[in-house]
Amino acid sequence: MTLLRVPPSVGATIAAFALTLAGCREQPVRTYNVAKDTPPPPTASADPHAGHDHAAGELPPGHPPIGGAAMAGPTAAPGSVSDSLTWAAPDHWAAKPLGAMRRGSFAPKNAAGEADCSIFVFPASSNPLRANLDRWRGQIGLARLTDEQFATAVTTLDSDGLSFATVDLLGKQPGVDQATRVLGAVLYRGEEAWFFKLTGPDAAVAAEKASFLDFLRTVRPTAP
Repeated sequence: MTLLRVPPSVGATIAAFALTLAGCREQPVRTYNVAKDTPPPPTASADPHAGHDHAAGELPPGHPPIGGAAMAGPTAAPGSVSDSLTWAAPDHWAAKPLGAMRRGSFAPKNAAGEADCSIFVFPASSNPLRANLDRWRGQIGLARLTDEQFATAVTTLDSDGLSFATVDLLGKQPGVDQATRVLGAVLYRGEEAWFFKLTGPDAAVAAEKASFLDFLRTVRPTAP
């Protein structure tokens, strides 16, 4: 019988392969549970006013608009009807977006500058006259009214069966160099308290005082 001679290099290869097979057979089968990737939680909005009503979101009364390029709300026409009252603004008062709380919004302009006219309505039971006058005073750096001051601070304007409590305030807002003037009128009608407020630089508001009083005289109850 003839014996085949295997070259040493081939024999070493065969031996290594056999050892590898033996090692594979001895290794136990292992299973692993791999957790699914969890998506990161949503990040907070970068807008500091997110969630606010910007049409708002304004704060009553006279809070500056917020929200930058937010969609503008409806616009008050010079003559408009809102809930239980109607009015007609002077021709030179430009209508402004109403927002969520304003029932009327105008920008009176004259040679002395520009003012802001706002109209709000709130429940009469939670909006006493004196508390609101003190709030307006606080907005322009004035102290609360004393009993004596309150007795003389209000002037009554009667028109078409409606009675407005009017005030003329002059003060200075924090951080504003020039004086700020506020012409305000409050009308209590049934369960409603209506607030008409003209505010802005002293000279600009003073130039509109006659127009503001004439504007109040156009206010009428809405026809049933």
